[in-house]
Amino acid sequence: DAFFSLQKPLAILIEPNSIGSTFPSNVVGQIVGQVVKTGELLNGPVELDLYDDEGNRITVIDLTRALAGPHAAQMLGDQGARVIKVETPGTGDDTRSWGPPFVGGEEHISTYYLSCNRNKESIALDLKDEADKAVLEGMVRKADVLMENFRTGVMDKLGIGYEALSAINPKLIYCAVSGF
Repeated sequence: DAFFSLQKPLAILIEPNSIGSTFPSNVVGQIVGQVVKTGELLNGPVELDLYDDEGNRITVIDLTRALAGPHAAQMLGDQGARVIKVETPGTGDDTRSWGPPFVGGEEHISTYYLSCNRNKESIALDLKDEADKAVLEGMVRKADVLMENFRTGVMDKLGIGYEALSAINPKLIYCAVSGF
């Protein structure tokens, strides 16, 4: 099972019809139930309203790979969020080459990749390159959510962990997805 470690106080859905409290607009949406403290793990259903108070779509930066993270970000895209997937320059996401089966003639895009990445925009950034990190930081300034599933400590080592990114955008919801 995958767990979501959130770096902002949120709440988990306990009862489907218990909507009654409104959270600040910097939270992804109206989420009902027991408040989860910063750093706690969520492993239950979450009900999200993916539009802010002005009716604008929530923007999600997707730094995830493999299955749990891309699928979670895809579900946000399916619900109406704007999801921007960050891929490796030259090769894209590793799962683009996982197969067979492939589709697309000479492009040979993996059906595995396609099954986890619909409703997303894409940008290629080298997270070890200072200029590309500056592009990511610019995206973070305008984003509502950032999702990543690197090994623990990798984002900090790259200089783009929670502390660094929340300094750029204090309202950013940072979600680390791990299958471990």
